[in-house]
Amino acid sequence: MTKVNKTQGGNRRRADVLTAGCSQSLFRLVMQVLDEFRAKVHRVDTDETVNLSRFSSETVLLVGDTFSEANSIAFVQHVLQQGLRATVVAVCRRGNSSHAVGLERIGVYNIIEDGPLMKTKLMTVMRRVFWMIDNERRLESVTRAVEGAERNYKKLFNKSPVGVFLSDSFGRPHSVNIEMARLLGASSPEEVLQEYANFGDQLYVIPGRRRELVKALSRNGQILNFEFEARHLRLGRTWFAMNASIRKRLPDGSFLIDGFVRDISERKRAEAAIRYSERKYRHLFDHAGEGIMLIDSDLLIADVNLAAVQLFGVGSSDDLTGRSFVDFLSPEETSRFRVADAESGIGEVERREMRLLRADGVEIYVAATFRYNSDDSFFQVILSDITTRRNLEKTLRAARDSAESASRSKSDFLANMSHEIRTPLNGIMGMLQLLWETPLNEDQADYVDSALMSCARLTSLLGDIMDISKIEAGRVDLACEPLDLGSILDSVRHLFGISARQAGIRLKVRCESPLQGAFMGDSVKIQQILNNLVGNAIKFTTEGTVDVELGLLQHPEKGKVNLLISVNDTGIGMCPAMFDHVFKPFTQVDSSFTREFQGAGLGLSIVKNLVQLMGGALQIESLPGEGTSVHCCLTLERKEPAVLVPSLSFENDGGQKKGRRVLVVEDDYVNRTFLVRVLEKQKYRVRAVDNGESALNELRTRMYDAVLMDVHMPVMGGVEAAKAIRAGKAGTQVRNIPIVAVTACAVKGERERFIEAGMNDYLPKPVDMDSLYKVLECVG
Repeated sequence: MTKVNKTQGGNRRRADVLTAGCSQSLFRLVMQVLDEFRAKVHRVDTDETVNLSRFSSETVLLVGDTFSEANSIAFVQHVLQQGLRATVVAVCRRGNSSHAVGLERIGVYNIIEDGPLMKTKLMTVMRRVFWMIDNERRLESVTRAVEGAERNYKKLFNKSPVGVFLSDSFGRPHSVNIEMARLLGASSPEEVLQEYANFGDQLYVIPGRRRELVKALSRNGQILNFEFEARHLRLGRTWFAMNASIRKRLPDGSFLIDGFVRDISERKRAEAAIRYSERKYRHLFDHAGEGIMLIDSDLLIADVNLAAVQLFGVGSSDDLTGRSFVDFLSPEETSRFRVADAESGIGEVERREMRLLRADGVEIYVAATFRYNSDDSFFQVILSDITTRRNLEKTLRAARDSAESASRSKSDFLANMSHEIRTPLNGIMGMLQLLWETPLNEDQADYVDSALMSCARLTSLLGDIMDISKIEAGRVDLACEPLDLGSILDSVRHLFGISARQAGIRLKVRCESPLQGAFMGDSVKIQQILNNLVGNAIKFTTEGTVDVELGLLQHPEKGKVNLLISVNDTGIGMCPAMFDHVFKPFTQVDSSFTREFQGAGLGLSIVKNLVQLMGGALQIESLPGEGTSVHCCLTLERKEPAVLVPSLSFENDGGQKKGRRVLVVEDDYVNRTFLVRVLEKQKYRVRAVDNGESALNELRTRMYDAVLMDVHMPVMGGVEAAKAIRAGKAGTQVRNIPIVAVTACAVKGERERFIEAGMNDYLPKPVDMDSLYKVLECVG
């Protein structure tokens, strides 16, 4: 195949022209004619195998004069059978009519006889052919544009955020979009057309609304915000608002309707709720137990309820409406009310107690609340009759203020004491335990041992201090366990020896009689009594001696003995009038802002309540400047000495612990450091985070054998974190991981709360290392 010429100029060529069987003279003539039409000519030899796949339907096949009739027809059939949709133009010899007939039979109608007018004929035919090609191009372009517009319309139709439908005036739906189907509870537009054969009969709950719509459209051509209740396929009923217009009027008088629908069910429910609320509050207004009045800005009464009618002693609301509120003020209140109103200005809310006059002239006391409603320029006045309690109110208020003040002080103190003391105490005790395991000389070991003993005693005592309210209510349980009175005295020496030396006073601890025999009682409570008495004595003694004596006295009952505790000091003393006062909670001998001695004021109150709880007696002797002596007598049970069974101690089996992973969750740096180092010394593999949310993230990424969880932490607390772990929020593989609460919350009932939250055990702060190891062994 030979390309004979190229496209002329910069315009798009009109077609490809494929010539075959043309003589030289005919080909030259063809080239002259086609030059005008910007066509590309391809010349094909008759014996050439032609690849026609690259030619389009805009190709013109020109069959020349050198073909015989049979060859010409065969060549055209061969080309058309290859799928080329070309326009065929054939040149026949003059007088060969059978050739032309044969070409017409195979669909070739552009036939030219050679002769003198050959160029004109060829020009005419080619002009007609290219005109047809141009028209086909334009038709194809218009078709594509129409199809694109239809696609865009369907896209907008189905993606519209409001429901869209097309129906006729008889109610038959023609099409609906996806949003309309959703509004009706259908899964697709096809389901709507299937379920709603006629909107007039099936869509409208009230058929008359459909007729109103058709009449309005027929009259005006459109309607806006047409509201109606519709039948919903899933919910039963719903409310729609519709904008509709006539798309096209039909010859039979009917018309097509375009509808645009939105769901207003929420608004309708809100309106119904408002109407219900108005009825309800009108009922509440009329039947309220307090007198309610509406007063306009001129102080004229506009409305009252039944309670206000009864309060003023009139027959009906008509006896009050229209009258001035000032007419019902007592003479003393009239000037005060107007002055106050002028000063505050309209719009203020005011609560006051005032005197009013009933219709019969009787004066009553009321508690009145005035609230200005700027929406309708009315005062809302609520009146409560307080006449019967007016004379008692001052006394009740004073009693209430006193009780609330005491309750707030007590509650605030107790709520903060446990956490605020136990958290640093845990750090102190933890560091001391770590220090104990380092090389120490004899004096250092004694100091650390004394400090650890003090921490342990303080931990036990804190629990009872936190339960001061329970002590006063008699709800504290007493333990009955073997007592080591010598150990209790040694603890007093260790606990207060250093502070006494630092204060420059002498501490004497002695026994009047040998403390022999096995005694049963509550060692923690006895220790608490001694600690409070000795601590108070040292605090209020600036020089001299604090003398602690323990002795045994006979008891009339067999198997019991009296323990006498005496604490004598040479301190500041007090006057006898203060004896009862100092045993009250939160009180001091000196409560001024310049007092020299600080303290919470709980020590002697705890002593008194514990002594009474243990069935003992308490006596105090003191004079200002001459010191103080406190004596208490407690009853103990006496039994034969029991054989002591050594307790099982925790075995540090490093082989078992090696490789076990523990996650420490603690926000306090010191406590976190203590727990990490103690566990690392026992060959545990430890990581630490400072809040519950970080613990969840850590558990999602690493496997652990146990979790030590503080309770009070920022971001996420321990209880919330434990619940999240048990719920699988850190992964299903750790839902059952052992969790141990380590917290300063040491009041009774906390352990049960932590177990309920999903924790396996509970360690109160300060944490003892042996207890920590045992708990980890148990839960692991």
